[in-house]
Amino acid sequence: AVPAIIHAIVTLANHLKLQVVAEGIESSDQMAGVIALECDYAQGYLISKPMTVDELLPWMRNRERRPIAA
Repeated sequence: AVPAIIHAIVTLANHLKLQVVAEGIESSDQMAGVIALECDYAQGYLISKPMTVDELLPWMRNRERRPIAA
């Protein structure tokens, strides 16, 4: 379950037509929770370890651009 404060923040942002980034996603359960809330973007160790710009650019080129729900 998603903590109430996260639910409130994402719901408010969605109603205000703001894009939301969920940070610190480390588990499939956390990802499922932010997907259920219709969060726009996510980042965290589940997606990738921290990396330098030199590492990031090739990683981005090799990855499909898709919403987190895909």
